[in-house]
Amino acid sequence: MVRLIYVDVLFAVNMAVNYIILLATGKLAGRAVKPLRLCLSSASGALYAGLALVFPSSLAFSLPARIAFGIFMVALAFPGLRGVGLFTVVASFFLCSALTAGTAYALLQSGANRALRASL
Repeated sequence: MVRLIYVDVLFAVNMAVNYIILLATGKLAGRAVKPLRLCLSSASGALYAGLALVFPSSLAFSLPARIAFGIFMVALAFPGLRGVGLFTVVASFFLCSALTAGTAYALLQSGANRALRASL
């Protein structure tokens, strides 16, 4: 079975999810949220995901590189953070990311995916 992945859909969905995760990160960490900065950071994350699709075996998409890019996204969305403040926001970002991924996985495993397809 051949699966097609449309880069524009991947970009749009990834940007939306990144925006929501960064928004939740800002709220969780008690930081001021600027929508334009969140959009810029979300777009950079979506571009990174698109490039990972094109170059999947590159070292630029290894686990350490992905963690570094997550820190870059946080620094782009919440500028001027240093020390403990940066650590707090980065930890909140990865916590929100894990929570989002876990929720999506649980929904897929629960049969919600089949129920959604059956309703269409």
